[in-house]
Amino acid sequence: MAVPEFYLYHLKFCLVLGNAPPFQHPDFNKKLKQINRRFDTGNKPKLVRTLESLQSFFFSSKVEMFRAVANRLGTTVQASVRSNLFAKPQTAAATVRHVTYVPQSDEEFDDSCVTYLNRPNITGWQIRSFITHQHGEDLVPEPKVISAVLQACRKVNDYALAVRYLESVQEKAKADTAIWPYIVQEIRPTLDELGVFTPEEHGYDKPELYLVDTEDIH
Repeated sequence: MAVPEFYLYHLKFCLVLGNAPPFQHPDFNKKLKQINRRFDTGNKPKLVRTLESLQSFFFSSKVEMFRAVANRLGTTVQASVRSNLFAKPQTAAATVRHVTYVPQSDEEFDDSCVTYLNRPNITGWQIRSFITHQHGEDLVPEPKVISAVLQACRKVNDYALAVRYLESVQEKAKADTAIWPYIVQEIRPTLDELGVFTPEEHGYDKPELYLVDTEDIH
C-alpha cells in the first residue's frame, strides 16, 4: 500500500516537533511500531488515526515542556527582581597609597650619576641612554659627571661618543659664555689622560670645509 504524500509530510512534521527527548518516550516507540505494522498490512484508516494520535502526542509534549520552561523562567526573574529591589546599597572601599618622597640634593644626584657610570660592566647602550636622559634635563652637568662619562666612553672604546657628548655639553652651556671655559678647565686632566680633544681642538667650531679668507693671506 502506498501512503499518500500528505501523510508522509504529516509524519515528518511530527518527527521534527518530537526532536530528541520524545524519542526516548515509551509511547513514542510504541506508536512507531504501530505505524510500521499498519503500513505493512495496508490498514489505511488505522494508519491515519495513528498518525493523528502521534501528532497530538507531540503537541501535548511540546506544550507541557514550554509551560514548564515559562514557569521556571518566571520564578527566576521574579526572584532576581525581588533581590535587586530590596538589596542594601554597598559602599565601595577606596584604597589610598601613601608614598614617602625624600628630596635629593644636587650633590647626591651627581654622586648617583658617577656611581652609575663607574660600573665596570656598563655598556655603550646604557651610556647613550644616560646621556640622552641627562640632555633632556634643564641643567648643565657638573665637571665630575662629565669626566665620569668620558671614562665610561673609554671603557667601551667609543671615542666618537665622547666627542659628541662634549659638543652637547657645549651647546647647553651657551646660556653663559663663562660656563664652557670653566668646564674645560676642570675636565682638562681627564681629557689629557684619555687623549680626547675638545670640539674646538677638532675644528668643529668652524664651518665644514672652512678656508682662510683670501683677503687675509698676506
